Amino acid sequence: EAFMLYMPTPDEIRIMELENEIKRLKGIQDPIDTIDFSLDGEDANKPTPINTANPTVEEFWECFNNWALVNKKPSTVYSYKIAWEKLLRLEKPEFVLDITPEKIRLFTETLQQTDIKDKTIGHHLIALQTIFNYSIAKGFFTGTNPVPLAKKNIRLDVEASPKAKALS
Repeated sequence: EAFMLYMPTPDEIRIMELENEIKRLKGIQDPIDTIDFSLDGEDANKPTPINTANPTVEEFWECFNNWALVNKKPSTVYSYKIAWEKLLRLEKPEFVLDITPEKIRLFTETLQQTDIKDKTIGHHLIALQTIFNYSIAKGFFTGTNPVPLAKKNIRLDVEASPKAKALS
């Protein structure tokens, strides 16, 4: 199945950034502690809280994404989304606790077998670690971050940037 990503233009990114800045200045924030609304009679308007101990990957992403859209640049949110979607496509977890350090390691090994450079894989791991860190800090998830444990067993061939020489 073909997977096609939409990359916003620089003008669209700037518009999203300005809209987010306006929301922030006006104090408008998307609700982040609720996901779904019941459709049966009396509970029609009552929000259903998510299970922060082990939310589904969709609930987890929605909470994080709602927060990130208000607090992060659109280009940053886009890079988080790319890493998250690659992980879900390769590992297919249903719940967040299904994302184990072993699955992160397998995800990394799978990406290393493609033409994706190790430096890009490293960026994906940083994005995934950040997603978990913010989600834990904001109370979207009460588990532990699997990425740091996985990173201990992952070897990436990332070239160090050459040191800049001081000019006299």
